[in-house]
Amino acid sequence: MNFKELWYAFRVGHSTYLAYFFGFSNFTLIIYNFFISSIVEIPFWVFVVLMIGIYLPLSSGVGSLHIKKQLKTDTTIHLKIVMDELKEVKQMIKELKK
Repeated sequence: MNFKELWYAFRVGHSTYLAYFFGFSNFTLIIYNFFISSIVEIPFWVFVVLMIGIYLPLSSGVGSLHIKKQLKTDTTIHLKIVMDELKEVKQMIKELKK
């Protein structure tokens, strides 16, 4: 592999997989250290299991709702752009026929 291929593989691996893992780990540690441990005495591993059991399904549900709504919005915007372009093309054709 040359440098460009290695750099691309690094970017894909980091942004697609590792960044999410480290971000979630960081989020979990911060929540536990600054919030949970000062309120309730539970072991960290119990908190991690609870976090995975509650937070991951919750965030997946919110993400799913966002994707469904966003897809409708994106489709509407795209169709408006395409329709505007078609109107311009139609106008150009009318002008060429004159």
